[in-house]
Amino acid sequence: MPANIWDEIRLRLQQKVNRLSYDTWFRPTAFVADDGRAVTVRVPNRLCRDWIAKHYSGVIVEALEEVNRSDTLINFIPRDADTDALAVASPNAGFHSIEERFDRVQHELGVIRRDVDLILSKLSST
Repeated sequence: MPANIWDEIRLRLQQKVNRLSYDTWFRPTAFVADDGRAVTVRVPNRLCRDWIAKHYSGVIVEALEEVNRSDTLINFIPRDADTDALAVASPNAGFHSIEERFDRVQHELGVIRRDVDLILSKLSST
């Protein structure tokens, strides 16, 4: 029996992708947290995070649906950058009302503003 939701999803992914792909991209991942709306998964690096998001989003969404968690967001966080997360989710993941959507957009805009300010400060100091 799987120890957590990510282990359960990985079991399903193991059946959906070939063995080499699973061993390369999913075996080295590790469950971090599950708050009911989002599952956080540690991946070895940014390359792994980006590859999984680009090439396996569809099968991850299928696996989420199979475990009755289609509204769950999966956040992939690389070991080499604790705050550099990338999410994979079904179209309705994590949003249950217009207010929650608005709050999420506001949060994302804040992150973008912070990143732009950081880039501008680095540019002006060079």
